[in-house]
Amino acid sequence: MASSEHDHFFRETFQHPQHALGLLRSAIPTAIAEHIDWSTLALESGSFVDEVSSKYADLLFSVRISDSDEPLLIQILTEHQSTPQPLMALRMAGYVVRVLERYATNHGAGRLPAVLPLVVAQCEQPWSAALDLRELYGLTQGAQEALGPHLLDVQYLVDDLVGQTEEQIRHHALTVDAAVTLLALRSVRFSADFVEAFQRWADLLRQLNPEGLSPVLVYALRVGEGSTAALRDVLRSTVSPEAGQLVMTTAERLIESGRIKGLQEGEQASEMPWIMQRTAAIP
Repeated sequence: MASSEHDHFFRETFQHPQHALGLLRSAIPTAIAEHIDWSTLALESGSFVDEVSSKYADLLFSVRISDSDEPLLIQILTEHQSTPQPLMALRMAGYVVRVLERYATNHGAGRLPAVLPLVVAQCEQPWSAALDLRELYGLTQGAQEALGPHLLDVQYLVDDLVGQTEEQIRHHALTVDAAVTLLALRSVRFSADFVEAFQRWADLLRQLNPEGLSPVLVYALRVGEGSTAALRDVLRSTVSPEAGQLVMTTAERLIESGRIKGLQEGEQASEMPWIMQRTAAIP
């Protein structure tokens, strides 16, 4: 499954500041968060990110520093590789520089905003990559101390989904949409049967309207392994009859759109048979 599937699902929820707020406040250390005026949180356009980095710099938000007119840019990158990327600190340094370059181009000469980089990691293993660019330099301690003021350095934050339990994620002050999105990103991709996870989240799913539930079902059916009929039955019994029906209409829509895309691009032909097989025998 291409990482774009995970990116799209993440973006669909967290492009909205009301959903991103809880994620950011839970991931950013209190010592930093207490200096932020969270009422000013706003999504910035992709104009700060060039074509090279826009593939990775998924979302860019701005906030104001309390008691100041100075902006802070918060850059959220989602990482969906199966294992943590050892050179992530280098990648993040490149993205931060590109954001600043684009900001300078758009705003002219003058002061630059601070950029706080955050990686939301959806990996099969706990995050273990270096968080600080300095850790990647092949220098002795003495040489690094001597060169210290002259070395490029970027330290990023990481919100490691697999490093948290479901209860820890649910404990954060998140909107229901945000909580379900993070839980699905954490569990569906690496679960042998995602239906069990949906049963655990029934109390949250009951709070979603069809527009909020639909993206989660699309993601689960596209990424996870499990029985469509079983998912229908679980949602019908624990959420609502309408939610159970939504499973089937979503699966049918995926099959139809998958056939069209497969004929046009030849990308999904190998992915569609299992969805078709799971749906065809459902009474």
